[in-house]
Amino acid sequence: MAVLAGRLPAADERTARSLMQDVIASASADDEVVSIHMELTDSGNQVRERTATFYAKRDPDGHVMRLIRFHTPADLAKSGILVLDKGHEDAEQWLYLPAYHTSRKVAAANRSDTWMGTDFAYEDMSDPDVDRYDYRFLENERIDGADCRQVEAVPRDEKLKKESGYSRTVSWIDPTRNVVVKVDFYGKDGALAKKLRHSRLQSHGEYYRWGEWEMRDLKREHRTLLKFEDRRVNPGLEERLFTVRFLERGR
Repeated sequence: MAVLAGRLPAADERTARSLMQDVIASASADDEVVSIHMELTDSGNQVRERTATFYAKRDPDGHVMRLIRFHTPADLAKSGILVLDKGHEDAEQWLYLPAYHTSRKVAAANRSDTWMGTDFAYEDMSDPDVDRYDYRFLENERIDGADCRQVEAVPRDEKLKKESGYSRTVSWIDPTRNVVVKVDFYGKDGALAKKLRHSRLQSHGEYYRWGEWEMRDLKREHRTLLKFEDRRVNPGLEERLFTVRFLERGR
């Protein structure tokens, strides 16, 4: 990787905020479903594996609904997380664990908590509300042949500043394909806390999707690797999948 001197070509003159809006829009099809194989590795290199299915759909207002349903190991089978983005409101998030026979709503104050033993926080599962952040460009950098723009995001909303686990993030964005290549997350203390890296970029019609995500928690010395397979874009998912009833009963 090499840092580029100067600007990207004049063909891309978007602001940092508008570039982030385009990335968010490109990340959501009308609906999609994909299988996930998870590998959770601790500081002693012990690995735990999990499998799940991820579903996503845009509602009639253009907001994104997401569901993750776990299949293995046996103690997590049928567990799930439902996320209903509400535009300029906090996302509504629900966690279901069969052992408790009911789902519970995740409080906004717990948005920085990690879920299911992974290194991803609840807030990582929702699209950022761009109106609640200040964005600016940092350096440009070439990564694996792509000329990327570094975009810093800092919470401007006081409620978000209090609830988020991040004081700021820096994303490396490929503006040609509107995808995030990697992200650095900085904690409340200002120190680098987590690193997200994407690999195996694939095209699915007009959409680009990464085949692997790796999140590293630098303080815990823990990492989560997500491998995506059998992705189907715009298969025509029913809206009933994205309800608390379906989360709890699977029907």
